[in-house]
Amino acid sequence: MNTKQLKYAMVLAETKSFSKAASQLNISQPSLSQYVKKIETEVGVPLFERTGGYVKLTDAGKFYIQAGKKMLSIEKDLENQLLDVKQEKVGTLTVGMSHFRTNDILKEIAQPFKRLYPNVNLVIDERTLSQVIEGAEHGEFDLAIIPHPVDLSIFNTHKVMDEELTLALPTAWVKDLCPTTEKDRRYPVIDIKELDGKQFIVGESNQTVQTALDRLLEENGVTIKPQITVKRLEVQLELVKMGLGAALIPTGAKKQSDQKVTYLSLKQNLAKRDIYAVYRKDSYLPKIAKDFIALLQKTFL
Repeated sequence: MNTKQLKYAMVLAETKSFSKAASQLNISQPSLSQYVKKIETEVGVPLFERTGGYVKLTDAGKFYIQAGKKMLSIEKDLENQLLDVKQEKVGTLTVGMSHFRTNDILKEIAQPFKRLYPNVNLVIDERTLSQVIEGAEHGEFDLAIIPHPVDLSIFNTHKVMDEELTLALPTAWVKDLCPTTEKDRRYPVIDIKELDGKQFIVGESNQTVQTALDRLLEENGVTIKPQITVKRLEVQLELVKMGLGAALIPTGAKKQSDQKVTYLSLKQNLAKRDIYAVYRKDSYLPKIAKDFIALLQKTFL
């Protein structure tokens, strides 16, 4: 197994399609098919089941991919160790984080980090939260940025920020509300009771933010009118922008200024979520990653 073989197999396993994988790898579909057959001949067992245009891993294929990810992690650890030994500020730092959190973090630390490491390629691998956690478990990043709780049996953790839960609501609603300015609060402050009877864009019942909203409403005797239930915070924000309702949103989900959306802090001052930089306990953390964590802590804590 070499890196090229593993890359081809991993992309095919992820896309579940020869045509999509070939396009992503920038090779022809027949070439990819021949290459996969060559890999399967070398290992002596089929790695993929082919049914029409659909492809999925066999049991042997799953073992192949799992072993390959471990090999890539070991290879990356070695590269990082050698880089630190050379004491050169060059190389690549790969950080996994959720789509919605990227903008809030990068707008604060991108320039300071590049001043510190001008020749380092900072790669932000944006995925859904569950995909970031899975990737971190497989050692696909130098480090990942994820909220508490985390599996302490797998990860070393460093708290890098805490995140306030705020209200995002259509700006047109503000004229009927009475927000106030309070010291040390990020946005104007409102009592959740002012939103009694209002339309809300909500998340699924098992999601952390939705659980916090449900508890907040119950404790304050507030009833809302759920309009649409979605999984992703980005979608909630887009629906708020369309004027369809308010939503409870972590501050990290705020993408950019938009006149159609207004953000308000809650008088109830919900408990903040701890956000961690994590990496596998059996992985080597390069100096570049340590400095990145220190920069996050200096900026956000």
